[in-house]
Amino acid sequence: MRFDFSAEELALLQRIVQQYYMNLRAEIYHTDSSLFKDTLKAEEAQIQRLLKKVGSELFETAAV
Repeated sequence: MRFDFSAEELALLQRIVQQYYMNLRAEIYHTDSSLFKDTLKAEEAQIQRLLKKVGSELFETAAV
């Protein structure tokens, strides 16, 4: 599936995901349950991959 976003939309998406990522990091830090912490860390890895994708899309859109 492919979405066409403007540079402004990609920048907004990147800021939203970055803010979620920062909140997730705080949640991981404050979580006592190791099982829940593992789940959050798996989500963190997915968010990091998403941020890389959005960042590369933003770079490609800006270059055009």
